[in-house]
Amino acid sequence: MPLVRAGGDGGAGPAYFLSKSPEGTPLSMLAAVAGGVGALRACLRGARRDAGLDGYEVRSWDGWNRHVTLSMLAHAALTAARTPDGAPEGRPTSPTFAVRPG
Repeated sequence: MPLVRAGGDGGAGPAYFLSKSPEGTPLSMLAAVAGGVGALRACLRGARRDAGLDGYEVRSWDGWNRHVTLSMLAHAALTAARTPDGAPEGRPTSPTFAVRPG
């Protein structure tokens, strides 16, 4: 099912998503999953910047796997250390989604 997000939250324009979800999947679930793409990209950008996620030249699967695992663990520890105790994580507002006929 094609999904279109209007670019109202600082985006450069509409974003398009194609879902291969099972028939009958609610539109609200598709919108929630598509809305998490920005958070995922921000997380990976932070891991590259703060924890050296992009600092490994792949030579073997084992080495790459260890490097990515430790980088993501370091990023999670840094994020937890920066969050004040008991403070809820802020959640960005969801953009508006519409189903595109197709």
